[in-house]
Amino acid sequence: MLVQESMVLSGCVGLTVMWVANFKLLAYTGNRGALAHPDVQASVLVWAALLVLPFFPAKSGRAPASSSSGVAALGVLLKLGVWLGLNVVLLAPQGVPPVARHVCYAVYMWMFVSLCLDAAMPLSGALLGAGQRGGGLALQPAMDGPYAATSVREFWGRRYNQIVSATLLETVYKPIVQGKWVAPAAIAPAPAPTVPAPARPVAGADTPANGNGIGTGSGEGKAAHNGAAAGAGVAVRAGPKAAAPAPGHAGSSSNSNSSGASGRPRTPMPVMLAAMGVSFFISGVMHEICIAFMCGGQLEGSYRMLGFFLVQPLMILVQDTATAVLMPKAFRESTPGRLLQTVVTLAMVLASAELFWAALESCRIDERGLQEVVGAMQQLAAAAARAGLLPAGGREEL
Repeated sequence: MLVQESMVLSGCVGLTVMWVANFKLLAYTGNRGALAHPDVQASVLVWAALLVLPFFPAKSGRAPASSSSGVAALGVLLKLGVWLGLNVVLLAPQGVPPVARHVCYAVYMWMFVSLCLDAAMPLSGALLGAGQRGGGLALQPAMDGPYAATSVREFWGRRYNQIVSATLLETVYKPIVQGKWVAPAAIAPAPAPTVPAPARPVAGADTPANGNGIGTGSGEGKAAHNGAAAGAGVAVRAGPKAAAPAPGHAGSSSNSNSSGASGRPRTPMPVMLAAMGVSFFISGVMHEICIAFMCGGQLEGSYRMLGFFLVQPLMILVQDTATAVLMPKAFRESTPGRLLQTVVTLAMVLASAELFWAALESCRIDERGLQEVVGAMQQLAAAAARAGLLPAGGREEL
């Protein structure tokens, strides 16, 4: 409430504190999510820092955020240039056609979220991992090339704003799929049997390959160890390290008596669909609340933002079904096929985003945000001019 006068600040606080930080605490009550990560719980300071910072531990099998300050700096400069350029385009006196304007909004939002979340990750990763094994806690990048998504499912699950995606995965999707709020306890790997060194065989004597069952037994022990470790990874680290909800994985837990992956219970499709639908519904509700922050503490009222998120699971079902029926697998996996899927995906997301932009425009969030950015840049230019870093007319030219 203290930052209501600023649309940008109120939106950022609403997202990072009111939403992400509180949902991390909710997940932690069920031994889930970022705060339950074993590398985080080893240090109270790291735990507290991850609570207030809008970051998430890297997901398993996914490239973590770059830890190179040089690469990060280049990325920030590129995104900042595109972002500031879009400010000029969107505030142009002659105006921009509605369709082109909304496409610019989409890129603008992508650049803004990337700058807010990804820019500080190299420094934050080092701070969060201070004193931890491996030289630091690897963080999940917020954006992973959303323009390259080949399906709406991939766009939301693996590409766009993975901080929010991981938060919803731990607080909504997994509890519904698993049927319980508290995460199933991990099965500790069984200790490997201690096998005495075999005696040197006597010349001419037969040495059975599995004389006392050690050969077969040790093989089974290794399989059980690997299976238990895989189960522990799902139960304990699925939140910070899961890629995206998938049949048989998001709902899998290590409370099964079976050691291998084949023994894990399969999640019924209706349960997964319900979990996906509720996840998008909660996302829509939280976006409505964030919009209320930016609209001066009042709900926008049309609920078009909520409608945008409720449309997404329907789009996922339609696209998945149409792709499976109309596109042979070989074509789907080819370069032309992937390009076609990407074009269709972006067209579907952008078309549905008309509901998203309409909600932003209803209380002039877009216009006020652009004007705040320009005002902040003018103040920086004025300060630089006073310090002699810019010519006297630099502020007016900017």
